[in-house]
Amino acid sequence: MSKKCEGCTWLWHPDCHRRHPSDPACRHFRPSKDDLRRLKALDQALPNTSVEGWLGGLSYSQAFVVCIGAGPWKEGRRKKIQQMALDKLDSRDLSQVGQIDWYPLTWQNKMSSTLALHLANAEKSMEEFCWDLIVESKAGSLWQRQRLYDACGSSHGAKVLSLFCRDCLKIPSFPIDRHVKRQLEAFELPINETAMVILCNVAGLDPRRVAIKAVQAAFDGKSINPDWSSYNAQVSGSR
Repeated sequence: MSKKCEGCTWLWHPDCHRRHPSDPACRHFRPSKDDLRRLKALDQALPNTSVEGWLGGLSYSQAFVVCIGAGPWKEGRRKKIQQMALDKLDSRDLSQVGQIDWYPLTWQNKMSSTLALHLANAEKSMEEFCWDLIVESKAGSLWQRQRLYDACGSSHGAKVLSLFCRDCLKIPSFPIDRHVKRQLEAFELPINETAMVILCNVAGLDPRRVAIKAVQAAFDGKSINPDWSSYNAQVSGSR
């Protein structure tokens, strides 16, 4: 039986974070002792690994167009699309771009264009926008990624946006794809980014680190790029 959570406008079910993974998890979700035990078991079962640094040397605008260009293509095609987007962006800030039609998929162009328009209307550069999110994160907020998702017109988020939050902004995030989903299901954990961020926070774990470990473990070290994050930048930027 659904009910409205006190303090927010979302409707939720007592176990919606586990039974209905397509629904947004309530921000007031309180993990059980069993949730925490299962998360710690998952973390201990996963090998330590990292994809830190794959966006090094890029400005926030450049890193964003690279992340949007990530996709389930073979590595050669993916890097070609990412480099094409970088070439189109050139040295501009995303707020200066306007309508974007650089990508092969409609949703990629739509997310990028929506964010560019949001920045222009707010009279903010991408660097200013991103820095605001980082400052809020350092102040203890867990919800900065939602501001990015909303600014891109994707209130429920997307893996490419979550990658940008995880590896460029380094703010609380937990990208979930079918490979990570299998890891979470094996330990009966929520298949929901918000729920996993909350759960990791309560457990004293970095959700970014746990997410990286989960996706790498899904491939048992057989892929250097299991979550599409192995781009080698060809353009220098600044932050």
